[in-house]
Amino acid sequence: IYSLGAVAYYLLTGQTPFTSKNVLELLVAHQNSVVAPPSRLAPMIPADLDQIILKCMAKKACDRFQDADELRKALDQCGVANQWGPEQAATWWQETSGRTIEVPIEKAPADATMDYQSSES
Repeated sequence: IYSLGAVAYYLLTGQTPFTSKNVLELLVAHQNSVVAPPSRLAPMIPADLDQIILKCMAKKACDRFQDADELRKALDQCGVANQWGPEQAATWWQETSGRTIEVPIEKAPADATMDYQSSES
């Protein structure tokens, strides 16, 4: 549920919930830092959807939706739930097909390589 919330956050805002200089800082942020509401980055996100995403990304598992069905029911109650369907999805895919998104990839430090040779050789 947490990961799904993070994906939804990215899809709606174009940004990840947390950024950092390295993986360890990123893990600590996911564990301890408060998630900024997605509507802060994308003001067109309705308040009810904002709250659903934040609940998905609650730090304590007991504060999140307990299963996908509970999440689906909450999404069905959103004010925009009936504004997106197969026709809108097909139009969106047609309009965005062929468009690529560049994702920056940090290079691992040179000393981070590992020797993967088999011990049997």
